[in-house]
Amino acid sequence: TPYKWPMVSSSFGAFDLAGFAKAASYWYRSWWLLHMNKTLLPSDVPRRPAQLADGPHSQAPYLSHIVQGWEVDVGKDTRTIQAYTNAPKAELFVGNESLGQVNVTALGWAQWNNVQFSPGAITMKAFSSSGVVVAE
Repeated sequence: TPYKWPMVSSSFGAFDLAGFAKAASYWYRSWWLLHMNKTLLPSDVPRRPAQLADGPHSQAPYLSHIVQGWEVDVGKDTRTIQAYTNAPKAELFVGNESLGQVNVTALGWAQWNNVQFSPGAITMKAFSSSGVVVAE
């Protein structure tokens, strides 16, 4: 930890002190889900967690999580956006405009450079190798 006494905890790790997930926990989880479903597990161990996220793909063994926030940053018009997914391809949208699909390497993440800020939301879709949307 970068702080000295009386700081008695650490700011490192995948979860904060209240148990909320930090960005790294989504990276670990996405690759755990991918490998968990490919390994032989004892019959009493569930192949998938009970609930991954809300939505139509909540029981799928895929995860998508955009790391950066999308707020106005005075003085910065462009930014790099990273997203964690265990799907082979990902596509980022700013509003309704696609910024294109990128390939995701094993144990890697999706990244889009020089993304121009515009008001609205950013979303991501993750695709299987056959092109089917597996997570949003």
